Amino acid sequence: MKAFVKVITSLVVFIIVFLFLFSTRHLSLIDSQYYQPSVVSSINSDLEKVVSDFEVWQDALRQSFKSFSEEVALKRCMSQNQTDGDIALREKISAELMLSLPSMQGIRVVEKETQRIHFSTFSTDIISKSNTSVSYAKYGKNTSDIQYSLVELASSNNKPCVDVLNNSFIFVHPFYDDYNVERGKIFFYVSAKSFARKLISEKRISLTEEINLLTDDNLNFIGILLGLPYQDSSSLKEEVLKEWKMGEGELAQISNKESISSPFWLLVTYKKVPYYIGRICDKNMFIMPIYARYFLITVISLAFFLITFLLLNLKQDKFVVARRKIQTLHANVIADILKSVESLDDEKLREKIEYRRHDANEEIRKTLGKKLSQKYEAEINAMLEQSWTRIIQVIGSKTNSVENLNQKSKDEIGRASC
Repeated sequence: MKAFVKVITSLVVFIIVFLFLFSTRHLSLIDSQYYQPSVVSSINSDLEKVVSDFEVWQDALRQSFKSFSEEVALKRCMSQNQTDGDIALREKISAELMLSLPSMQGIRVVEKETQRIHFSTFSTDIISKSNTSVSYAKYGKNTSDIQYSLVELASSNNKPCVDVLNNSFIFVHPFYDDYNVERGKIFFYVSAKSFARKLISEKRISLTEEINLLTDDNLNFIGILLGLPYQDSSSLKEEVLKEWKMGEGELAQISNKESISSPFWLLVTYKKVPYYIGRICDKNMFIMPIYARYFLITVISLAFFLITFLLLNLKQDKFVVARRKIQTLHANVIADILKSVESLDDEKLREKIEYRRHDANEEIRKTLGKKLSQKYEAEINAMLEQSWTRIIQVIGSKTNSVENLNQKSKDEIGRASC
Protein backbone atom coordinates (compact mmCIF):
# COMPACT_ATOMS: atom_id res chain seq x y z
CA MET A 1 0.00 0.00 0.00
CA LYS A 2 1.34 3.40 -0.99
CA ALA A 3 2.19 5.91 1.72
CA PHE A 4 -0.45 8.44 0.66
CA VAL A 5 -3.12 5.71 0.71
CA LYS A 6 -2.15 4.89 4.31
CA VAL A 7 -2.41 8.57 5.25
CA ILE A 8 -5.81 8.92 3.56
CA THR A 9 -7.11 5.78 5.29
CA SER A 10 -5.91 7.03 8.69
CA LEU A 11 -7.45 10.45 8.03
CA VAL A 12 -10.81 8.83 7.22
CA VAL A 13 -10.64 6.98 10.56
CA PHE A 14 -9.84 10.29 12.31
CA ILE A 15 -12.90 11.99 10.77
CA ILE A 16 -15.23 9.07 11.58
CA VAL A 17 -14.11 8.94 15.23
CA PHE A 18 -14.36 12.74 15.57
CA LEU A 19 -17.92 12.82 14.20
CA PHE A 20 -18.88 9.80 16.29
CA LEU A 21 -17.73 11.47 19.53
CA PHE A 22 -19.07 14.87 18.51
CA SER A 23 -22.67 13.67 18.54
CA THR A 24 -24.63 14.87 21.60
CA ARG A 25 -25.35 11.37 22.84
CA HIS A 26 -21.72 10.41 23.03
CA LEU A 27 -20.71 13.70 24.64
CA SER A 28 -23.29 13.01 27.34
CA LEU A 29 -21.75 9.58 27.77
CA ILE A 30 -18.33 11.15 28.32
CA ASP A 31 -19.86 13.48 30.94
CA SER A 32 -21.68 10.73 32.82
CA GLN A 33 -19.01 8.03 32.63
CA TYR A 34 -15.79 10.00 32.96
CA TYR A 35 -16.12 13.70 33.79
CA GLN A 36 -18.96 13.54 36.34
CA PRO A 37 -17.34 10.81 38.51
CA SER A 38 -14.10 12.80 38.65
CA VAL A 39 -15.96 15.93 39.81
CA VAL A 40 -17.92 13.94 42.43
CA SER A 41 -14.70 12.32 43.63
CA SER A 42 -13.03 15.72 44.01
CA ILE A 43 -15.99 17.16 45.96
CA ASN A 44 -16.18 14.04 48.15
CA SER A 45 -12.51 14.39 48.96
CA ASP A 46 -13.15 17.96 50.17
CA LEU A 47 -16.18 16.83 52.21
CA GLU A 48 -14.11 14.09 53.81
CA LYS A 49 -11.68 16.77 54.97
CA VAL A 50 -14.62 18.65 56.51
CA VAL A 51 -15.24 15.64 58.77
CA SER A 52 -11.59 15.65 59.85
CA ASP A 53 -11.76 19.38 60.54
CA PHE A 54 -14.91 18.88 62.59
CA GLU A 55 -13.25 16.23 64.75
CA VAL A 56 -10.31 18.54 65.47
CA TRP A 57 -12.63 21.48 66.14
CA GLN A 58 -14.90 19.63 68.55
CA ASP A 59 -11.97 18.07 70.44
CA ALA A 60 -10.59 21.55 71.11
CA LEU A 61 -14.00 22.74 72.33
CA ARG A 62 -14.44 19.77 74.63
CA GLN A 63 -11.16 20.56 76.36
CA SER A 64 -12.47 24.03 77.18
CA PHE A 65 -15.84 22.65 78.29
CA LYS A 66 -14.19 20.08 80.54
CA SER A 67 -12.14 22.76 82.28
CA PHE A 68 -15.27 24.86 82.74
CA SER A 69 -17.26 21.94 84.21
CA GLU A 70 -14.57 21.42 86.88
CA GLU A 71 -14.92 24.94 88.29
CA VAL A 72 -15.92 24.78 91.97
CA ALA A 73 -18.37 27.66 91.69
CA LEU A 74 -20.22 25.82 88.91
CA LYS A 75 -20.38 22.57 90.92
CA ARG A 76 -22.18 24.42 93.72
CA CYS A 77 -24.96 25.71 91.46
CA MET A 78 -27.34 22.94 92.69
CA SER A 79 -26.59 23.60 96.37
CA GLN A 80 -29.39 24.87 98.59
CA ASN A 81 -27.20 27.57 100.05
CA GLN A 82 -25.91 29.99 97.45
CA THR A 83 -23.58 32.92 98.06
CA ASP A 84 -23.28 36.08 96.08
CA GLY A 85 -19.64 35.17 95.49
CA ASP A 86 -20.59 31.88 93.81
CA ILE A 87 -23.21 33.58 91.64
CA ALA A 88 -20.82 36.31 90.56
CA LEU A 89 -18.01 33.82 89.92
CA ARG A 90 -20.23 31.61 87.76
CA GLU A 91 -21.22 34.60 85.70
CA LYS A 92 -17.58 35.63 85.38
CA ILE A 93 -16.19 32.26 84.25
CA SER A 94 -19.10 31.70 81.85
CA ALA A 95 -18.54 35.14 80.31
CA GLU A 96 -14.84 34.41 79.91
CA LEU A 97 -15.59 31.08 78.22
CA MET A 98 -18.06 32.64 75.81
CA LEU A 99 -15.62 35.42 74.95
CA SER A 100 -12.89 32.89 74.24
CA LEU A 101 -15.09 30.85 71.90
CA PRO A 102 -16.51 32.87 68.99
CA SER A 103 -20.19 32.35 68.19
CA MET A 104 -20.93 30.48 71.40
CA GLN A 105 -24.61 31.08 72.17
CA GLY A 106 -24.96 30.00 75.76
CA ILE A 107 -24.65 27.48 78.60
CA ARG A 108 -27.21 25.57 80.67
CA VAL A 109 -26.92 23.23 83.63
CA VAL A 110 -29.96 20.93 83.74
CA GLU A 111 -30.82 18.51 86.54
CA LYS A 112 -31.69 15.06 85.23
CA GLU A 113 -34.41 14.09 87.73
CA THR A 114 -36.47 17.26 87.67
CA GLN A 115 -35.14 18.80 84.43
CA ARG A 116 -34.81 22.07 86.29
CA ILE A 117 -32.27 24.57 85.06
CA HIS A 118 -29.79 25.47 87.83
CA PHE A 119 -27.59 27.75 85.77
CA SER A 120 -28.07 29.45 82.42
CA THR A 121 -26.56 32.28 80.44
CA PHE A 122 -29.82 32.75 78.51
CA SER A 123 -31.78 35.67 79.95
CA THR A 124 -35.07 34.06 78.92
CA ASP A 125 -34.41 31.22 81.39
CA ILE A 126 -34.22 33.58 84.40
CA ILE A 127 -37.42 33.93 86.42
CA SER A 128 -36.01 36.00 89.27
CA LYS A 129 -32.61 37.11 90.44
CA SER A 130 -31.10 38.60 93.61
CA ASN A 131 -27.62 38.89 95.07
CA THR A 132 -27.95 35.56 96.89
CA SER A 133 -30.18 33.53 94.57
CA VAL A 134 -31.23 33.07 90.98
CA SER A 135 -34.41 31.24 89.98
CA TYR A 136 -34.54 29.60 86.54
CA ALA A 137 -37.40 28.17 84.51
CA LYS A 138 -37.79 24.46 83.92
CA TYR A 139 -36.04 23.06 80.86
CA GLY A 140 -38.47 22.54 78.00
CA LYS A 141 -40.68 25.49 78.82
CA ASN A 142 -39.27 27.24 75.79
CA THR A 143 -40.80 25.66 72.68
CA SER A 144 -37.45 25.74 70.92
CA ASP A 145 -35.89 23.43 73.50
CA ILE A 146 -35.15 19.91 72.31
CA GLN A 147 -36.46 17.13 74.52
CA TYR A 148 -33.95 16.35 77.27
CA SER A 149 -33.99 12.58 76.69
CA LEU A 150 -33.29 13.05 72.97
CA VAL A 151 -30.32 15.32 73.66
CA GLU A 152 -28.97 12.90 76.23
CA LEU A 153 -29.34 9.93 73.89
CA ALA A 154 -27.88 11.71 70.87
CA SER A 155 -24.81 12.75 72.85
CA SER A 156 -24.17 9.28 74.28
CA ASN A 157 -21.50 8.60 71.63
CA ASN A 158 -19.57 11.69 72.75
CA LYS A 159 -20.74 13.66 69.73
CA PRO A 160 -22.70 16.90 69.74
CA CYS A 161 -26.31 16.91 68.64
CA VAL A 162 -27.84 19.35 66.18
CA ASP A 163 -30.29 22.13 66.99
CA VAL A 164 -31.77 22.75 63.55
CA LEU A 165 -34.02 25.61 64.66
CA ASN A 166 -31.11 27.69 65.97
CA ASN A 167 -28.58 26.29 63.48
CA SER A 168 -26.25 25.32 66.30
CA PHE A 169 -24.49 22.39 67.95
CA ILE A 170 -25.29 21.25 71.48
CA PHE A 171 -22.29 19.81 73.28
CA VAL A 172 -23.28 17.77 76.31
CA HIS A 173 -21.03 17.25 79.31
CA PRO A 174 -21.89 15.43 82.56
CA PHE A 175 -22.46 17.69 85.57
CA TYR A 176 -20.91 16.66 88.90
CA ASP A 177 -21.82 18.53 92.09
CA ASP A 178 -19.39 19.47 94.81
CA TYR A 179 -19.73 15.92 96.22
CA ASN A 180 -18.62 14.54 92.82
CA VAL A 181 -22.04 13.00 92.17
CA GLU A 182 -23.47 13.18 88.66
CA ARG A 183 -26.67 15.18 88.91
CA GLY A 184 -27.40 16.13 85.33
CA LYS A 185 -25.94 17.58 82.15
CA ILE A 186 -24.27 20.77 81.04
CA PHE A 187 -25.45 21.96 77.62
CA PHE A 188 -23.04 24.12 75.63
CA TYR A 189 -24.69 25.82 72.65
CA VAL A 190 -22.30 26.70 69.82
CA SER A 191 -23.44 28.35 66.61
CA ALA A 192 -22.64 26.72 63.27
CA LYS A 193 -20.83 29.97 62.42
CA SER A 194 -18.06 28.92 64.79
CA PHE A 195 -17.34 25.81 62.72
CA ALA A 196 -17.73 27.88 59.54
CA ARG A 197 -14.82 30.03 60.75
CA LYS A 198 -12.77 26.87 61.15
CA LEU A 199 -13.57 25.81 57.57
CA ILE A 200 -12.74 29.27 56.25
CA SER A 201 -9.37 29.20 58.01
CA GLU A 202 -8.69 25.81 56.41
CA LYS A 203 -9.83 27.21 53.03
CA ARG A 204 -12.61 24.64 52.70
CA ILE A 205 -15.28 27.27 52.03
CA SER A 206 -15.32 30.89 50.86
CA LEU A 207 -15.58 33.89 53.18
CA THR A 208 -19.21 34.51 52.24
CA GLU A 209 -20.34 30.89 52.48
CA GLU A 210 -22.36 29.64 55.44
CA ILE A 211 -23.14 26.17 56.71
CA ASN A 212 -26.59 24.83 57.56
CA LEU A 213 -27.25 22.05 60.06
CA LEU A 214 -29.79 19.28 59.47
CA THR A 215 -30.88 16.13 61.26
CA ASP A 216 -33.94 13.92 61.63
CA ASP A 217 -36.55 14.03 64.40
CA ASN A 218 -34.55 11.67 66.62
CA LEU A 219 -31.20 13.45 66.17
CA ASN A 220 -29.70 10.29 64.69
CA PHE A 221 -27.04 12.05 62.64
CA ILE A 222 -25.11 15.28 62.32
CA GLY A 223 -25.94 16.85 58.97
CA ILE A 224 -23.76 19.67 57.66
CA LEU A 225 -24.94 21.27 54.43
CA LEU A 226 -22.68 23.51 52.35
CA GLY A 227 -23.42 25.63 49.31
CA LEU A 228 -27.09 26.40 49.97
CA PRO A 229 -27.87 28.81 47.08
CA TYR A 230 -30.14 31.03 49.16
CA GLN A 231 -30.90 31.23 52.85
CA ASP A 232 -34.22 30.34 54.53
CA SER A 233 -35.03 27.83 51.80
CA SER A 234 -36.95 25.34 53.92
CA SER A 235 -38.17 23.46 50.87
CA LEU A 236 -34.67 22.84 49.57
CA LYS A 237 -33.52 21.71 53.01
CA GLU A 238 -36.43 19.28 53.16
CA GLU A 239 -35.35 17.80 49.84
CA VAL A 240 -31.82 17.36 51.14
CA LEU A 241 -33.08 15.76 54.35
CA LYS A 242 -35.30 13.42 52.34
CA GLU A 243 -32.34 12.30 50.25
CA TRP A 244 -30.24 11.72 53.37
CA LYS A 245 -32.98 9.66 54.99
CA MET A 246 -33.30 7.53 51.86
CA GLY A 247 -29.54 7.09 51.82
CA GLU A 248 -29.33 6.24 48.11
CA GLY A 249 -26.01 7.08 46.48
CA GLU A 250 -23.73 10.05 46.81
CA LEU A 251 -25.25 12.14 44.01
CA ALA A 252 -28.87 13.33 43.82
CA GLN A 253 -30.89 15.90 41.90
CA ILE A 254 -32.97 18.30 43.98
CA SER A 255 -35.05 21.41 43.40
CA ASN A 256 -36.97 23.99 45.40
CA LYS A 257 -40.60 22.85 45.53
CA GLU A 258 -41.69 26.34 46.59
CA SER A 259 -41.01 27.68 43.11
CA ILE A 260 -42.13 26.13 39.83
CA SER A 261 -39.38 27.95 37.94
CA SER A 262 -36.70 26.87 40.40
CA PRO A 263 -33.60 25.40 38.73
CA PHE A 264 -32.34 21.92 39.48
CA TRP A 265 -29.36 21.45 41.75
CA LEU A 266 -27.13 18.50 42.41
CA LEU A 267 -26.44 17.29 45.94
CA VAL A 268 -23.14 15.54 46.63
CA THR A 269 -23.09 13.67 49.95
CA TYR A 270 -20.26 12.16 51.95
CA LYS A 271 -21.39 9.82 54.72
CA LYS A 272 -19.41 8.69 57.71
CA VAL A 273 -21.69 7.77 60.59
CA PRO A 274 -22.87 9.85 62.37
CA TYR A 275 -21.88 12.55 59.88
CA TYR A 276 -23.73 13.49 56.72
CA ILE A 277 -21.75 16.15 54.88
CA GLY A 278 -23.40 17.55 51.76
CA ARG A 279 -22.71 20.20 49.18
CA ILE A 280 -25.29 21.66 46.82
CA CYS A 281 -23.74 22.30 43.41
CA ASP A 282 -24.80 23.92 40.18
CA LYS A 283 -25.57 21.22 37.63
CA ASN A 284 -23.24 22.92 35.13
CA MET A 285 -20.30 21.87 37.32
CA PHE A 286 -20.86 18.30 36.13
CA ILE A 287 -20.87 19.15 32.43
CA MET A 288 -17.49 19.25 30.74
CA PRO A 289 -16.58 22.74 29.42
CA ILE A 290 -16.91 23.06 25.65
CA TYR A 291 -13.19 23.77 25.12
CA ALA A 292 -12.30 20.67 27.14
CA ARG A 293 -14.74 18.59 25.08
CA TYR A 294 -13.21 19.66 21.78
CA PHE A 295 -9.73 19.06 23.13
CA LEU A 296 -10.64 15.58 24.38
CA ILE A 297 -12.40 14.64 21.14
CA THR A 298 -9.43 15.86 19.08
CA VAL A 299 -6.93 13.93 21.23
CA ILE A 300 -8.95 10.69 21.01
CA SER A 301 -9.44 11.06 17.26
CA LEU A 302 -5.74 11.80 16.77
CA ALA A 303 -4.90 8.70 18.80
CA PHE A 304 -7.05 6.59 16.45
CA PHE A 305 -5.35 8.24 13.47
CA LEU A 306 -1.89 7.33 14.75
CA ILE A 307 -2.90 3.79 15.74
CA THR A 308 -4.43 3.18 12.30
CA PHE A 309 -1.35 4.56 10.56
CA LEU A 310 0.90 2.42 12.73
CA LEU A 311 -1.08 -0.74 12.05
CA LEU A 312 -0.98 -0.10 8.31
CA ASN A 313 2.79 0.28 8.46
CA LEU A 314 3.33 -2.79 10.60
CA LYS A 315 2.23 -4.95 7.68
CA GLN A 316 4.92 -4.71 4.98
CA ASP A 317 3.94 -4.15 1.39
CA LYS A 318 4.16 -7.48 -0.46
CA PHE A 319 5.78 -5.81 -3.50
CA VAL A 320 8.49 -4.34 -1.24
CA VAL A 321 9.11 -7.83 0.13
CA ALA A 322 9.26 -9.21 -3.41
CA ARG A 323 11.68 -6.50 -4.49
CA ARG A 324 14.06 -7.28 -1.64
CA LYS A 325 13.96 -11.00 -2.47
CA ILE A 326 14.71 -10.25 -6.15
CA GLN A 327 17.69 -8.09 -5.25
CA THR A 328 19.12 -10.77 -2.96
CA LEU A 329 18.55 -13.66 -5.39
CA HIS A 330 19.78 -11.67 -8.38
CA ALA A 331 22.96 -10.74 -6.59
CA ASN A 332 23.58 -14.39 -5.70
CA VAL A 333 23.15 -15.52 -9.32
CA ILE A 334 25.52 -12.87 -10.66
CA ALA A 335 28.03 -13.75 -7.97
CA ASP A 336 28.05 -17.34 -9.22
CA ILE A 337 28.65 -16.14 -12.79
CA LEU A 338 31.51 -13.90 -11.72
CA LYS A 339 33.34 -16.78 -10.04
CA SER A 340 34.72 -17.76 -13.48
CA VAL A 341 35.55 -14.21 -14.54
CA GLU A 342 39.34 -14.82 -14.39
CA SER A 343 39.20 -17.22 -17.37
CA LEU A 344 36.85 -15.12 -19.50
CA ASP A 345 37.27 -11.91 -21.45
CA ASP A 346 34.59 -9.20 -21.55
CA GLU A 347 32.84 -10.60 -24.61
CA LYS A 348 32.62 -14.14 -23.29
CA LEU A 349 31.47 -12.81 -19.92
CA ARG A 350 28.62 -10.94 -21.55
CA GLU A 351 27.68 -14.05 -23.51
CA LYS A 352 27.65 -16.14 -20.37
CA ILE A 353 25.48 -13.58 -18.59
CA GLU A 354 23.07 -13.54 -21.57
CA TYR A 355 23.06 -17.35 -21.57
CA ARG A 356 22.26 -17.55 -17.87
CA ARG A 357 19.84 -14.62 -17.94
CA HIS A 358 16.71 -16.63 -18.76
CA ASP A 359 17.51 -19.43 -16.35
CA ALA A 360 18.34 -16.97 -13.59
CA ASN A 361 15.04 -15.12 -14.09
CA GLU A 362 13.09 -18.38 -13.88
CA GLU A 363 14.97 -19.36 -10.75
CA ILE A 364 14.15 -16.00 -9.12
CA ARG A 365 10.45 -16.28 -10.05
CA LYS A 366 10.33 -19.81 -8.67
CA THR A 367 11.85 -18.68 -5.39
CA LEU A 368 9.36 -15.82 -5.09
CA GLY A 369 6.44 -18.19 -5.47
CA LYS A 370 3.74 -18.50 -8.08
CA LYS A 371 1.20 -16.25 -6.35
CA LEU A 372 3.59 -13.37 -5.84
CA SER A 373 5.10 -13.71 -9.33
CA GLN A 374 1.69 -13.58 -10.98
CA LYS A 375 0.39 -10.69 -8.89
CA TYR A 376 3.41 -8.46 -9.61
CA GLU A 377 4.44 -9.96 -12.95
CA ALA A 378 4.87 -6.67 -14.78
CA GLU A 379 6.76 -5.02 -11.96
CA ILE A 380 9.06 -8.04 -11.49
CA ASN A 381 9.85 -8.25 -15.22
CA ALA A 382 10.68 -4.54 -15.35
CA MET A 383 12.89 -4.84 -12.31
CA LEU A 384 14.79 -7.84 -13.69
CA GLU A 385 15.24 -6.16 -17.06
CA GLN A 386 16.55 -3.00 -15.48
CA SER A 387 19.00 -4.93 -13.30
CA TRP A 388 20.39 -7.03 -16.21
CA THR A 389 20.78 -3.93 -18.37
CA ARG A 390 22.81 -2.14 -15.73
CA ILE A 391 25.09 -5.15 -15.21
CA ILE A 392 25.81 -5.53 -18.94
CA GLN A 393 26.50 -1.79 -19.23
CA VAL A 394 28.99 -2.03 -16.37
CA ILE A 395 30.81 -4.95 -18.04
CA GLY A 396 30.83 -3.31 -21.45
CA SER A 397 32.41 -0.11 -20.20
CA LYS A 398 35.29 -1.83 -18.36
CA THR A 399 38.85 -1.35 -19.62
CA ASN A 400 40.54 -2.38 -16.43
CA SER A 401 41.84 -5.80 -15.55
CA VAL A 402 39.50 -8.73 -15.00
CA GLU A 403 40.11 -8.49 -11.28
CA ASN A 404 39.00 -4.85 -11.17
CA LEU A 405 35.98 -5.75 -13.31
CA ASN A 406 34.98 -8.45 -10.88
CA GLN A 407 35.21 -6.16 -7.84
CA LYS A 408 33.51 -3.14 -9.45
CA SER A 409 30.75 -5.29 -10.91
CA LYS A 410 30.01 -6.63 -7.47
CA ASP A 411 29.95 -3.08 -6.14
CA GLU A 412 27.53 -2.06 -8.87
CA ILE A 413 25.28 -5.02 -8.06
CA GLY A 414 25.33 -3.96 -4.43
CA ARG A 415 24.23 -0.44 -5.41
CA ALA A 416 21.49 -1.84 -7.64
CA SER A 417 20.10 -3.84 -4.77
CA CYS A 418 19.82 -0.79 -2.46
